[in-house]
Amino acid sequence: MLAVDTDKLIRRRLYLQRYVTSLTNDVFDANRPGDKQLLAMLGEFVLDADEATLIALSNQRKSNTAVAELLASMRLIVSEQRNAALDILSDQLPQLIEREGFVTAAALGESLPSMIGVATLPIAGLPVKTHIIKTYQRYADRLLAEVTTAAATNPQEITRIIKGTTAVGRSDGLLEWRNKNYLKKDIDQIVNGTAANSALHVYSKFEIKQVTLLTTLDFRLCFACRAVEDAGPYDRDKAPSLPIHVNCRCVFQPYQPGMPVSERPFVKDERSVKDIPKDERTGKIGQTRDTTEQFFNRMT
Repeated sequence: MLAVDTDKLIRRRLYLQRYVTSLTNDVFDANRPGDKQLLAMLGEFVLDADEATLIALSNQRKSNTAVAELLASMRLIVSEQRNAALDILSDQLPQLIEREGFVTAAALGESLPSMIGVATLPIAGLPVKTHIIKTYQRYADRLLAEVTTAAATNPQEITRIIKGTTAVGRSDGLLEWRNKNYLKKDIDQIVNGTAANSALHVYSKFEIKQVTLLTTLDFRLCFACRAVEDAGPYDRDKAPSLPIHVNCRCVFQPYQPGMPVSERPFVKDERSVKDIPKDERTGKIGQTRDTTEQFFNRMT
């Protein structure tokens, strides 16, 4: 009978969320010099531009030398930011694949197999690079639209539109829109998708034919993840793509008919474990072999 150290898989999964945060911050840091350069360049352009030049910018008229140079510089800055993000991922993902392979194999009591080929596997149906390329293209398109629209209506607002306002912590700015709505989600999906691909690759090397999805049993478990777990087990090559959503905490584990249900942690409280005082934790946190249905039935 197959023996799996489920706790090892779960603990590794929790670590991944911290890794996502760290890698996201690395990409944000790589963007900052270009963001500052862009804001300074646009501020200077608006100060120096006459009305005819601003009209030319609003129409993206490249026959105007100043406008042509500005648009080219904007494109260059965004392309350099995109390439920096791709370089960070190209450096980090091979290490992630090796670590995920090692942990998954160790959970099976095996040694690390060859992980060749994992880096080229798609994430949510797309190559890793495509996620980043598409995000920076969306950003470049909206940046151009915002700058040219403001040039015609209120050029003094261009830098504020990009940077955002201090009153709301810059959350209304285009840079935050790029970071929160796209880059953060992209990196979460890439990291967790790569980890899932690595695990499935290891399972294939050890001829594990079926897998189940293991969710986290607490009040934050969503209906989508619960439904995917309940629908298992899955043939390994037909398993659903992970992550199911941003900040997904699900993990694949091997399955064989007749194997015992894995023990996993639970939290019977709306608060995170760190927010529950130690003298209140008895009965609220622990380990269980309940299915999702059994766990939530006990809550009613």
